[in-house]
Amino acid sequence: MHNWGNISAPRYDISAFTKNICEILHNISDKKLPFTICGDININLMQQNTIPQVRNYVNAYKSYNCLELISKPTRITPSSSTLIDHIYTTLSLDKVTPGILINDLSDHLPIFVLVKPAHVEN
Repeated sequence: MHNWGNISAPRYDISAFTKNICEILHNISDKKLPFTICGDININLMQQNTIPQVRNYVNAYKSYNCLELISKPTRITPSSSTLIDHIYTTLSLDKVTPGILINDLSDHLPIFVLVKPAHVEN
């Protein structure tokens, strides 16, 4: 069993959004099942070393043993590159294959994660 969730972008303060994420993570982690959360978050992870609120957002996931699977920019314009589309999971890296599709369908590059099926005993 695996829990999936999609989160929409914060339209307010990053700190308030992080507090909500912590509540969600706490509720999910209580179930003791692996989970993956993804979304167009609009928090630029490339700023985690310079903006404390972004670092706190990332640390919230780390505190629940989540791995960030996307580490390259997902929105590229002539004047900037940002990492604002996120996938976090508690699955081990040998169970997932994340990626970014390079195309011009949108101003964001699509992100994905392939999850290896669990072995089922008969």
